[in-house]
Amino acid sequence: MIFIWLIKEAFVSLWRHKLRSFFAVVGVMVGIAAVIALVSIGKGVEKDVKKTVEGVGTNLIVVLSGKIDTSQSNFNQSAMGNPANFISGDILKRQDADEIAKVEGVKAVAPIALASGSIRRDGQTSTSMIMGTYPQIKDVMTGFSIRYGRFLDDSDSNKQNIVVGDFVKEQLFGDKDNIVGEKVMVGKDEFEIIGQLEKPKDAGALFSSDYESIAIISMGEAKRLNGGADKILRIAVSAKDSTDVSATVERIKQNMLLRHKDDEFSVLTQEDLLDMISSIISLLTTAVTAIAAISLIVGGIGISSVMFMSVADRTREIGIRKALGATSVLIMFQFLVESVVLAVLGGALGLVLALAVNEVVDAKTVIEPSVTVSVVILALAFCMGVGVLFGLLPAARAAMKDPVEALRQG
Repeated sequence: MIFIWLIKEAFVSLWRHKLRSFFAVVGVMVGIAAVIALVSIGKGVEKDVKKTVEGVGTNLIVVLSGKIDTSQSNFNQSAMGNPANFISGDILKRQDADEIAKVEGVKAVAPIALASGSIRRDGQTSTSMIMGTYPQIKDVMTGFSIRYGRFLDDSDSNKQNIVVGDFVKEQLFGDKDNIVGEKVMVGKDEFEIIGQLEKPKDAGALFSSDYESIAIISMGEAKRLNGGADKILRIAVSAKDSTDVSATVERIKQNMLLRHKDDEFSVLTQEDLLDMISSIISLLTTAVTAIAAISLIVGGIGISSVMFMSVADRTREIGIRKALGATSVLIMFQFLVESVVLAVLGGALGLVLALAVNEVVDAKTVIEPSVTVSVVILALAFCMGVGVLFGLLPAARAAMKDPVEALRQG
């Protein structure tokens, strides 16, 4: 009963000074809204990445230059070898892809290289990324599908044929739906469009543009455009059996060690890629959220100021209550409850504001923020902590007042 009375008295006291109470609540509200919104947006991005990676294909294994120690619980700088290796196109070779194709448990292999040059037509340039690969890429990354025309096959190895995504169509051909058979310039060469890619249905919304911005040519043509260098950034591999992926990864590692040093390459599964990306996103979300949480300190200082003013204004009330038998502990709890009520009100309004922000983000962008119950509970618990922390000193000052001096000052 005493607790209910304290809460009722807190609301009555705060209502008497609505304006200053409002400003204290706003400080906490903004801080909590920023924290919840940023965490939920980070969770939304993480879910989108997971959907995209899972939609690329099944039993996927990726060989990339550079060393990543997947035994580490977190992906960080200490788990990496030479960072320059991650963007190097000189480590992985076409021979690696051909040898990996012979490894037991491997179903299909496709090296991926970036080709120099841009796609142009009638003075306009597309922002598409030109990728050189084997026709087997469609068997490895099953997310690729054709809307019009056909995909590359072995007969295209030395032909200037290209398969394009929607960026080429929209940027170079406007409203034309089917552009198969059209010609475009890549560097000084004329390429014929033999196929148009369909955006995968399982691709995440945030990263679906990655499929639309790809243009695919044969590895032979990519090597020619790169001045005779393979420039392979990744080798995509599909395992035959989902239950044998780990064993296949080990066999691929042993095969690669025949031609490379241990710190020159990494062999990752889809799970490894997801863990790595999730760790990076979580780290960034935590860092940004921590910055946003600074505003909660500002809100806490606002609560502390309001409570100090409240103690000063109610000096006579404190003296009367003590004269009538109220203990110092009860006086302290009275003001502490007022502080917590201010903080929790700010947290509740901050939650509403965060949900509103998430709705706007969801409606105006491709990101779908994800609010979890644990985040909401943690945020509200943090609000109570702020209320206790910043209300403790004013409450203690009120509790230590001498009743006689308080009545004289009042």
